[in-house]
Amino acid sequence: MKILMLLSKPLKTDPRVNKEKCSLEKQHDVKIIYWDRKNNSRILYIFYWWFQTYRNALSLYKSTYRFDVVHCHDLDTLIIGFLLKWKTGVRLVYDAHEIYGYMIEKALPGFIGCFASLFERLLIKNADAVITVNQPLKEYFLRITRSHVYVVMNCSDISDVEKRSSCSSMFTVGYFGVFDRSRMFPEILSVLGTIDGVRFMVAGRGPLYDSVERISTEMVYCNIVFLKELPYVEVIERTKECDVILSMLDPGNRNNKVGLPNKVFEAMATGKPMIVTKGIYCGDFVEMEECGISVEYDLAMVKNAVMMLRDNPITCAHLGRNGLRAAHREYNWSRQEQILFDVYREVFL
Repeated sequence: MKILMLLSKPLKTDPRVNKEKCSLEKQHDVKIIYWDRKNNSRILYIFYWWFQTYRNALSLYKSTYRFDVVHCHDLDTLIIGFLLKWKTGVRLVYDAHEIYGYMIEKALPGFIGCFASLFERLLIKNADAVITVNQPLKEYFLRITRSHVYVVMNCSDISDVEKRSSCSSMFTVGYFGVFDRSRMFPEILSVLGTIDGVRFMVAGRGPLYDSVERISTEMVYCNIVFLKELPYVEVIERTKECDVILSMLDPGNRNNKVGLPNKVFEAMATGKPMIVTKGIYCGDFVEMEECGISVEYDLAMVKNAVMMLRDNPITCAHLGRNGLRAAHREYNWSRQEQILFDVYREVFL
């Protein structure tokens, strides 16, 4: 089977898409068109990108690559998939990494988020299959489509992950992700950067990148290690160096309430416990698997959790082992890969 994937950002920035592509290539012929965003990343430019990508995909279909399936990653490529299906009759897979309307509602005017949700409700009816990332998102999409909805989680590949202890004499907290206010930045730097016997290792990107870099390099916060933005492979290596991974999400954000960050699975695959937000899906998941601590979205509570794990290495190691066992049992990419194969086998063969 020939599959054309569509992605509206650089491929190297999305480990999920990379893993799905590599997995499907074991059984199918897969090509991908993605937007490198080097020339223009403005919101209005996406309309031009839609037009150009549709033309390129249609030209590809008519010439050298007559694909059977168009696999659309997130809502901002689904319009292209819909048009390709209408024009050529190919099958359509919608791979929803998030609830798009929830994701953009804090960054853009409210009416745009509402429009995105309505747009999704209209287009998703044309999908032959829907893939998403966790159970709350599956329940959401089942309410707006009659298509099959499958869960392929953002789990890590543990086949080449060798667990090791922190190489630092200091208790190391790691954060690898987006720098913005809904994740306690930059305030968390002044809290964790001054705790005795604690090293705070941070890397990522996002709207507060410059502020995080400036604060991290100030001499007053000598316990902060700022690693800039890291490729996915190095994130895993750095995760191994930590004692605990931080992933606090503002529960007031609807996207955060139903999300399950990649960092949870990366921590589990390397045997590291998590500190996460209590009362949202991520916190419930970590509590269920007993692979970390969930606390209220409060700086003082995070500080107390860090000091508790620092002072109780046996508890810290026990939580990490629980996560690693769960990763071997269920939350690994090999398991998710089989679900992905099932999608194509059950729906398209």
